[in-house]
Amino acid sequence: MIRAVLAWLSALDRVPGKLVDRFHANYEKKSGRKKGDPIREPRWQIWIGISSTLFFIGCMVVMWMFPNETATGWVWLGFSFFVVWSLAMTIGYSAVEIRLNEDHLTYRTPFLRTHKILYNSIRTYTVVHTKIYFYAEGKRYAMSRRMEGVDELYETIRAHQKKGG
Repeated sequence: MIRAVLAWLSALDRVPGKLVDRFHANYEKKSGRKKGDPIREPRWQIWIGISSTLFFIGCMVVMWMFPNETATGWVWLGFSFFVVWSLAMTIGYSAVEIRLNEDHLTYRTPFLRTHKILYNSIRTYTVVHTKIYFYAEGKRYAMSRRMEGVDELYETIRAHQKKGG
């Protein structure tokens, strides 16, 4: 019984990912991204981040203007968490970027650190549900699988691995 429930829950976990993959594939076709453009998070991420940030800040302003006994510290903490989470979505779109060059890729993290990763130093990469993990120069780099142009990144890495560096 427990195994059946766990199997059902794990199958349920894959369904949203497949739906998001299908949405993302259709979105990437319509995005107008050209080969050679920086690889970034999907544009819808910034719109969701900005709109949800404004929504949660608006809720906090209304709670501040019309106080009652339900607006406890936990409620304020919860809304603050959602504001920070929404801002993280916005910053993630604005900051994260991958540029492909002849012999290396330049990866900028959400914290604005820039890493130059040589193609011949990439030992392996793993694709997990929503992330891509690169192992190069003794470090692990995590990138979103939903980025616009990630197929171009795969093609470039495969081409360099076939050449042997």
